[in-house]
Amino acid sequence: ACLAYFMAGQRDATGLIVFDDRIRLMLPPRLRPSHLKRLLSELDDLTPGGDTDIATPLHQLADTLRRRGMVVLISDLLDDPQKVLSALQHFRFAGHDVLVFHVLDEAEIGFTFEALTEFTDMETGERLLVSAGGMRDAYLEKLRRFLALCRKGCAGIRADYALLNTA
Repeated sequence: ACLAYFMAGQRDATGLIVFDDRIRLMLPPRLRPSHLKRLLSELDDLTPGGDTDIATPLHQLADTLRRRGMVVLISDLLDDPQKVLSALQHFRFAGHDVLVFHVLDEAEIGFTFEALTEFTDMETGERLLVSAGGMRDAYLEKLRRFLALCRKGCAGIRADYALLNTA
């Protein structure tokens, strides 16, 4: 919402694509004030979907965009990193600038859990009871490798990357 508002203030057209395993909403870029209001309204009405497949909808979108522009992906990137990077590279091959905002919660980044903790998968609803202290080091090492792969992968395709902490 903030990006769209600032871009509209600069007289740049903005669009919105919402997806999970397929494109759910597609608002093509426009500059009209009524378009910004609709975009903000659509963002306000969003509800989480089911399983996520980042790469497939991005490839579909890359095939449909005709004018070069800036593509901003805002995601937790919790998917196969190679498939996501391939989809982002599709945009770069088409001449688009790509900016990735990798959004993670403070608890995901720092894994501050201490005791026996129940985790619920937001997409599937699956629940898992674990000893958080016993898995902290392994989790943080896997997260470190995942974040490094995302950073290096984006740099390798010349996409800008920023890790954002929701805190």
